[in-house]
Amino acid sequence: MAVKRSYGADSAGNIPVSRGLYIFLFACLLLSAFFVPVSAGDVRIGANVYSTINEALSQAAPGSTIIVYGGVYPENIEITKSVYLAGVAAEDGT
Repeated sequence: MAVKRSYGADSAGNIPVSRGLYIFLFACLLLSAFFVPVSAGDVRIGANVYSTINEALSQAAPGSTIIVYGGVYPENIEITKSVYLAGVAAEDGT
């Protein structure tokens, strides 16, 4: 006869969520509430912030996602590699 191990499960088979997990989830939620987005007129690839779309394009690896925040970008761009552009509108709609 095989022994069934429960690893902390109750009689119904439910595994209790530890207090540490609740603290971790609360901390994640709290930190996400304090995230301050990059200012309008900035371009971002991951954690790197650029002031122009061309600068971001020149640094982007193929397959990168370039996040363009709302604003006016007085430049001509030519996309010569496979990248994704994602736009985030500013409060004034630009």
